[in-house]
Amino acid sequence: MSTLWKTIFSYKATFTERELPDQSGKVFIVTGSSSGLRLELIRILYQRNAVICIAVRSETKAKDVKKELRRAYPDSQCHLNHQYLDLSDLKIIKQSAQTFLQKEHRLDVLWNNAVVMVPPQGSKTATSFN
Repeated sequence: MSTLWKTIFSYKATFTERELPDQSGKVFIVTGSSSGLRLELIRILYQRNAVICIAVRSETKAKDVKKELRRAYPDSQCHLNHQYLDLSDLKIIKQSAQTFLQKEHRLDVLWNNAVVMVPPQGSKTATSFN
């Protein structure tokens, strides 16, 4: 069994963050980006000098992420900002998009990664969607 397991899951990655070239001038939005894999993505992009917009519901968490990254990578030329985004409200999504367009003239990558793990039974968004 262990041979089968090793055969299936013992591949070596062919592309890692070490191979990612400089991202200067590239603009990224990462939603739900204050923890987990989203935070690791931001950490990688931050080291590669990208322009990153952290789109989150919690301004406090976004500021904590910014502080942590600036402390960990003081030589980075990354431009990191955050803005409020609640994906359960279409009006807020539109406002957030308009705010982004006022700050940036382009978007290279939108990393939609915000999630709701287990919404309460029967709950609806601000715009009455399940």
